[in-house]
Amino acid sequence: MNTDIEAFGRVSAQPASDAETRVGKWRASRDDWFFSAMAFLMLGMVFLGFARTYYLAGVYHAHVRSVLIAVHGAVFTAWLLLLVVQTALVARRHIAIHRNFGILGAFLAIAMLGLGVAAATDSLSRGFAPPGFPFDPLSFYAVPILNILVFATLTAAALWMRSNGPAHKRLVLLATISLMGPAINRWPFAFVARSHNFTNMTIDLLVIFVASFDIWALRRVHRATLQGGLFLMVLLHASIPIGITPAWRAFAEFAVHQWQKLI
Repeated sequence: MNTDIEAFGRVSAQPASDAETRVGKWRASRDDWFFSAMAFLMLGMVFLGFARTYYLAGVYHAHVRSVLIAVHGAVFTAWLLLLVVQTALVARRHIAIHRNFGILGAFLAIAMLGLGVAAATDSLSRGFAPPGFPFDPLSFYAVPILNILVFATLTAAALWMRSNGPAHKRLVLLATISLMGPAINRWPFAFVARSHNFTNMTIDLLVIFVASFDIWALRRVHRATLQGGLFLMVLLHASIPIGITPAWRAFAEFAVHQWQKLI
């Protein structure tokens, strides 16, 4: 989510012409609108999925399952709100504040990793698998764990490339897209429960949307989008084949046994 030289026009020994300045401003505005819209879109997707069981639990007389889930939801919500704030800060060229908030983002990402693994393992211990999933909870455990692996990898890459604005903001966006599965699974529409492929297809569509923006804006798919998007999609679709292997099921049984000893 860092700014980038490319967005404002490259530094040159010669002063930029009025036309070059206008083009630079248009490119910056174009990126600002897209990344801000994506941040709001994902915030809305998550609210839609968890409104009844988390955000509006009191209205629907629902009960948040545990303190762990409540904290996990709060930290994830903070990440999404920070994404919205960070895109707004870049749009308004408050780059110093944006970088300071980036430190908070790094700590939130670390917290999300630990809480995500804990929440997934707790769900496994309770025998959870979403409606329509064709295998048992031991196999489903591969889905959240591999999603967390994707998030961790893309977020680490984004931090490493924070001085490269175009790559950094795309990697942060893809990392957040990788976590959309649980919210999409809980959308209150019957067709979602009937098809276990709907969630994966929706995430694929979000990645394709980012790549399509690149083609429109850059006349090519940005390297970060290409590599990060392929990594996300490959592991997303490999989660079930991995989850049904004897090795993974043995690992899941070990994980849930250790979790039950802790609690």
